[in-house]
This record gives sequence, C-alpha cells and structure tokens, in this order.
Amino acid sequence: MKKALVASICVALTVVAARAQVRIEAGRAGELKDVRKIFIRAETPDKQSIAAEIAKRLPQVKIVDDSERADALLIFTVSQASSFANWSNAFFGMGEKTPSTALEYEISVAANVVKPTSSRRLRTLIRFADSRRAGFRNDMATRFAKIFVDAYISANP
Repeated sequence: MKKALVASICVALTVVAARAQVRIEAGRAGELKDVRKIFIRAETPDKQSIAAEIAKRLPQVKIVDDSERADALLIFTVSQASSFANWSNAFFGMGEKTPSTALEYEISVAANVVKPTSSRRLRTLIRFADSRRAGFRNDMATRFAKIFVDAYISANP
C-alpha cells in the first residue's frame, strides 16, 4: 500500500510539474543547509502538529504563509480508504474469517520536503509515507516533522 501511494504521489507531482513545465529532481536531506523559512502545506490539524514540533525544536526556522517566500516546502497529504472487514468466528482470532458488512478504514500519508532551486526546478529532499488502520493521523504528522527536524539538524550542525 505504501509503495503504491508513494508511486501515485510521484506520478501526480510529475503531471503537475509537466503542466507547469517544472522539473523535479532528486535531492538529499543535506540540502537543508541554510534553510531559514519553510512553508507547510497540510490540512489544519496536521499543519498545527507539524508546526508545533518544528517550532519546539527549531526556533530559528520561520514558518511562512506564502510558499513563494519559503526556502523549502513541506507537503503533507492524507488519504483514506475503506474496505470490508474480515471478522474471526473463534476466540482470540483463531478459526475461519468471514466477510462482514463492517468497514475498516486505512489512513495513508505521503509527505515530501521539496526545495525550489529556481522558478522551474524543484528538488525532493525527503520522502515520507505511512499508513494506519486506526485514526492516529496526528502521530503521523508528528513523525514526519521529527524526520524533518532530525534531517535539518544534521544538515545544519
């Protein structure tokens, strides 16, 4: 599921980039050196979680409201899929599983840190993907923020 989600995000970024004639290149986390302003694109609760973690651990990094003014962009996308649950007929999950009309939900996250190098070029510095059956979405936003913070600290000792 994670590989398919990351692949679909990459395809979507490529399609958007092709329309806008923007070139997306592979980069590395070390390119976060000297980044001082970031823009976070995410739904409000996720954006708040990411911003709080970054503000707590990287007070020197300013979070801006305009992507044009940012040195790097953090893009956090959430999708939800549902499927019919399989329930076990026996104690402790042993025995045959039977289909049910109950639905299970899976939350998938794909996130990227990209750095514009010109008006027509972006470099992908960090990729993150995760999925969960339970609703611990906030935890995924915080994990992404921690990965960004750790990479930033490594690039800016």
